[in-house]
Amino acid sequence: MLCKCLQEWRKHAGLSQRALSKKLGRAITFASKVEARERRIDPIEFVDWARACGVATAEVISALGLPRPLEHR
Repeated sequence: MLCKCLQEWRKHAGLSQRALSKKLGRAITFASKVEARERRIDPIEFVDWARACGVATAEVISALGLPRPLEHR
């Protein structure tokens, strides 16, 4: 499920796997290996991926299935 989410974010941002990998400063095969589940992604890489695709923090939290933090009043 997470790999599918990462792929959707990338595609929605209009980035190829190669372009995203380059934007992240990774090997050209980085995105393709993550999406194909050939490589694990750590939490920092996950956040970097989301930011590179312009994904909002709330969407990242939702994708992880975490409860949203309480809003300050």
